[in-house]
Amino acid sequence: MKLSQEKIDLETSTDTKILAVEKRQGTNLLHPYILLDNIVFMLNIVQFHMETNDIKKPIFENEMLYILREDSSIPWVKIFPKKECKELSDCDKSIQDILINTMIVAQKAMIDFYNPTKINIAMFGNYLPKLHIHVMARFKNDSHYPEPMWGRKQRESSLNLPSFNDFIQILQEKLK
Repeated sequence: MKLSQEKIDLETSTDTKILAVEKRQGTNLLHPYILLDNIVFMLNIVQFHMETNDIKKPIFENEMLYILREDSSIPWVKIFPKKECKELSDCDKSIQDILINTMIVAQKAMIDFYNPTKINIAMFGNYLPKLHIHVMARFKNDSHYPEPMWGRKQRESSLNLPSFNDFIQILQEKLK
């Protein structure tokens, strides 16, 4: 029985992997070691997409505000009021209070979960003229530290941090 190999490209947003597939009597059979390798590869893709996709989907929402994840190498969330406000002073007192309290809860949750060097909090709104609060966990070895994340990159960095999905669950519990 003659075996022939056919290459199939499997493209993802992060990588391209080539699988070797044996054809035997018209049936594609994967070698067990290739099959296991590719199962692990696909699980990594699923984990990557779970942690990076749906950045526009709120990680928390109630009747007054919602929280989005910022796509970044550091833990970073943005808190938005549902009512359109350009400045914090444009919001009524109840919205101001819930925004500040939510910011403090997010800050404390990041400190407890990630043990960062520092928490950065910012409210600019220059590019997006809608009130929102940035809460960022910073580390001495992150790519921009001690500069702001919008500043000049200081170094290449690869942080080994706990899962952001685990952080989201903790934050959601604290905000209930």
